[in-house]
Amino acid sequence: MYRLIRFIFRYYFVFLFLILEAISFVLLVSFNPYQGSVFSNSMNQFRGGVFAALGNIGQYVGLVEENDKLTLQNNYLLSLQPSSYVLNDTAQNFLSDTVRLFEYLDARVISNSVQKRNNLMMLNKGQEDGVEKEMGVLGPEGIVGIVVGSSDNYALVMPVLHKAFLLSARIDRNKQVGSLTWDGEDPRFATLSDIPGHVDIRQGDTVLSSGFSLIFPEGLLLGTVDSIATLPGQNYFELKVKLSTDFNALDHVFVIRNLFKVEQDSLLMENQELIEYE
Repeated sequence: MYRLIRFIFRYYFVFLFLILEAISFVLLVSFNPYQGSVFSNSMNQFRGGVFAALGNIGQYVGLVEENDKLTLQNNYLLSLQPSSYVLNDTAQNFLSDTVRLFEYLDARVISNSVQKRNNLMMLNKGQEDGVEKEMGVLGPEGIVGIVVGSSDNYALVMPVLHKAFLLSARIDRNKQVGSLTWDGEDPRFATLSDIPGHVDIRQGDTVLSSGFSLIFPEGLLLGTVDSIATLPGQNYFELKVKLSTDFNALDHVFVIRNLFKVEQDSLLMENQELIEYE
């Protein structure tokens, strides 16, 4: 207390000056309309800036909750796309109905690499969430990869950027089907092969999933044709595809579950001798 009183007495002239300045300012804006108007407008702008800043802070704090809501909405919208359903025709009464074929589960990428020849990524969802091997993974900009292993709470994904990755893909404009692989070099590009050399291929053609695999529905984006080359001595094109997904910036993804995969796998196993026969 003594130090406070001593401090006040030591700088009393400063406090007196500030008090007199405050009184003068109040008198100025109170009895002069122009100065009062300027002060009022300035205070309104200041308050507006403060409220805007507080609003931005509140908005930022609520981003997590808002993001969760958007993720649920995306799950719902993905489940409604035509490729997630299969048409079921009843010949007896000529009525048609649709049966849901795929469903989507949101997940986050917690580990990822793009600079290796055999890249892998890890997701924060596992068997307890229904994630199992041979499920597709889709990102906001297109196909990401395939689940190759899962534990109780995590899943390991082989992305497109892996030397062992292979997927049936289709050129959207002319429906030609080929095989999409990665050469282990540039993470921005993949290779689409097995396209017949007589087919009209153009730079910029959109490349989509063919739907021939049991993992991905038809029509999911993979990328666009960047360049066209003909293999020496062969009548097939080798297309350089610019991938739609930026694998270095992946965060939220969706795991795709084929609801009929067990039945489809069982049918293939029962007829394995036909598949192997040449």
